[in-house]
Parts: sequence; structure tokens; C-alpha cells
Amino acid sequence: MSSFMCEYQHLEIPLEYIKQATNYFGDDNFIAEGRIGKVYRGEFLQSNGSTMAAVKRLNPSNNHGDADFWRDIVLLSEYKHENIILLLGFCNQSKERILVYEYAPKKSLENHLRDPKLTWVQRLKICLGAARGLEYLHNSRGGQQRVLHRDIKSANILLDENWNAKIADFGFSKYSPSNQKHSILVSKPKGTLGYSDPVFLETSFYKKESDVYSFGVVLFEVLCSRLCVDYSYDDMRRSLPAFVKNSSKEKIRDTIIDVNLLQQMEEKSFDTFVTLAYECLEREQKNRPSMELIVKKIETALEYQEQRNVPVLNIVNWASSSTPYVIQEKRVLLPQKEQTGRNQLGKSPDDDDEMIKKWSSGKEGNLRALLSTLHEILEPEDGWEPVPLTDMMSTRAVRKHYENAEYLTSAVRLVQRGASTREKYICKKVLEILNVEVLRFESEEKVVQQKKRSEERQQNRILGKRYHHLD
Repeated sequence: MSSFMCEYQHLEIPLEYIKQATNYFGDDNFIAEGRIGKVYRGEFLQSNGSTMAAVKRLNPSNNHGDADFWRDIVLLSEYKHENIILLLGFCNQSKERILVYEYAPKKSLENHLRDPKLTWVQRLKICLGAARGLEYLHNSRGGQQRVLHRDIKSANILLDENWNAKIADFGFSKYSPSNQKHSILVSKPKGTLGYSDPVFLETSFYKKESDVYSFGVVLFEVLCSRLCVDYSYDDMRRSLPAFVKNSSKEKIRDTIIDVNLLQQMEEKSFDTFVTLAYECLEREQKNRPSMELIVKKIETALEYQEQRNVPVLNIVNWASSSTPYVIQEKRVLLPQKEQTGRNQLGKSPDDDDEMIKKWSSGKEGNLRALLSTLHEILEPEDGWEPVPLTDMMSTRAVRKHYENAEYLTSAVRLVQRGASTREKYICKKVLEILNVEVLRFESEEKVVQQKKRSEERQQNRILGKRYHHLD
């Protein structure tokens, strides 16, 4: 056995042992199929009990399998970090090349981008963990060489049972001297469509800043809850990097980010994160931040968010005129006592049943709920009160309250008050809908009045003719 093999002999696992752990690579243990092989779940017995592992069985027909195989073994044996996937062992027996990693039960970040249950705080922590792992590779300590990953994407960021991020798949990775300020590799195009640095694709020069570009794409994926390439679009939106480069922060906030996710964001947290993501996608590589700076900025975004516990609003379909706009507070980050929102109707003995029924349904209910939401936001403001129940049927009263709300929620006033992104967004949307509903309310009221006057004129004409006939 060569000295090279002896160095890693302690990691070798017998093939039969791996077959038993994976139920002989049974379909029930299959997890996914990647670039160079299939991945299975396997249960291995250790001295301290059993442990679950991910078993990657490389495809024998892959011409680059040997290089990828040994690269993972050498790199992951030397570079160990809590945010880098841990190599547990390997097998190189009977033409089988198998790698055994720690198990990530939550699979990859790619699988959770669209999950509305993945909170903004969780997303920030995942990005922070991945950034720390990549920063360790770029700035290895103790005389180690720098590692350029060259295939950073959400599919290669795995998540353990506690949602901790683990960078994986080092098949394209390359070493570079860590004592040099700039690391340049001349290489054929590698990586994944949408994530690759355009400068690298044009010049074949790969730098650590190219990893930063790919990580910036991941940041925008996390922010926008979508993959970098979405074939459901047939315009610029198909490519997320192309779309965000041609969009302002405000456009991203108002047209792309999921409503429920946006309403969790503290304004400074959002601004810090989106500014960082844009910096990572800078055309000039020298203008992109280092991974060390990226870590610090994500930490800052997380601190801004955790300083303020922002409740999530669950807003039902605003576009539907038949569904009341019921807005409820929900528990998100910290356990809280259930409370009934001000906009929820509570029946009292003095309420008139017919009035309550009308007040809580149809367009009147929509308007009342919306105005009540504004009341929650504008509670500290002087001169603002929700529309009283007795005035809800009066368009004039609604208009009066609406105009007051429009003044209090102007862009200048919101900035002066230091309103959060959530408050600004809700005010904007509520006033947009309220304006439409009030106009519709007025229009319908005019139609009713005109119809009533027309009927009265018609009746007067009939009565006039009748009286004339009697004379």
C-alpha cells in the first residue's frame, strides 16, 4: 500500500458494511442523484450507538470520478469546520468508489427556498453559516492552502436537523496559495448555469471573488424565495441575476419578495442584506466584498432583525372582493400568548345582530378590517381613530378617515417616524386597496341613488298622467 493510501487508511470502510447499512443500496434508502452518482441513507453502528450517514456511490462510467473521489477525501480530511460537511469515511473496493458523509436530514437549501415556513431569521442564520464555511476555505489558518469551491449554489448548501448550513460537493474545488492577496486559476468553464461568475466565463480566470459572485446569487435566492433560473418565465425574470441587476431595491421589495416574508423583515436588516447581495454581483471583481466582510454584514443584518421581534401578518387574498380582508397576528420567533387582534370582531350583549352581520362581511367588512389594521400601525399618532361602527355605512365618513390615513402614512411621515419595512409595506397596500374599495363604494352608492331618483321621477310621471286623466 502506498504512503498516500496509508495516510487515509483510518477512514476506509469495508464494502459489505456499507451495503448492509444502506440495505444493499435499496430504493427505500435512496435520497437523490447528483452530478457523479447516487446518494443513499445508511445507518452505521458505532461504539457509542448508531448514526445516520449519507452514502454517495459514484457512477463507474464517470470519467472524472477518480479525481472527484480523491479530491473529497484529501480536502475534507484536512479542512474541518462546523459549516463544512464532515467526511466519515470512504470505500475503494471491487471497482466501487463510495464516500460516506455526515447526514443532513433537512437536505439542501434549494429544497426550502419557496417554503413560507422558513422565517427571515432562519434564512439569515443559514446564509451566515454558509458564509462562515466559505470564509474558512478562502482564508485557511495554520499554513493551509486557500480552497476555491467553484460550485457554490443552494443545492450544495446542506442543512442538518437544527438548520445549520454545511457546504458540500467539492468536485470542482481547487487549491490556491493562501499567502497571496490574489488567487487566479486558469480553467475551462466549470460550475452551474446561473451561478457562474460572468467574468470567469469570459476570461477563464477564476478567483476567490468568483465564489463571492456565486454566493451573491444564493443570497438573492434566499431573499426572493426562488431558484436563480426559473423556466416558468419567458422574459428577463427567468434569470434571477439578470433581473435583480436591472431592478431597484424597491422593485425587489414590492414585486418579488414573498409578502409574508417581507412583513417579518426589520428595515435595516433588509437594507443591509440586499445591499450586500448587490455588492457580491458587482461586475468588477475587485469591487466585490471578501467573505470575511460578508460574514460581518450578515451578522449585522441578523442583529438588526433580532433587536426587534416583528410579528408576521397573515394576509389573505387582497385581490378578492368577495373575501373579507382579515388580518391576524401570529406567533413566529418567540412563544407568545394568543391574543385577539383589534380587527377581529367580538360580540357583546349590546350589539345589534343585523348590524354586526353586515359590518363583518362584504365590502364594509373589508374596509373596516383594513382601517383597523391602519389603526394598529398608527396608534401613537394624534388625530387618527378607526371608523366607528355607526359610520361604516357612510361613504363620506370612510373618505374622511381615509384621507387622514393617507396623510399619516405618506412616505415622508413614515421616514420621520422610523417606520419598519413591514409598516411601510402594509400602509402602502392597505391604502391602495382602500382607495379602490372606497371609490367602488361611492360608485355603487351613486348608482343606487340615481336608480332611486329615476324610479321616483318615473312614478311622478305616472301619477301626473293619472291625475290629469281624472281631471
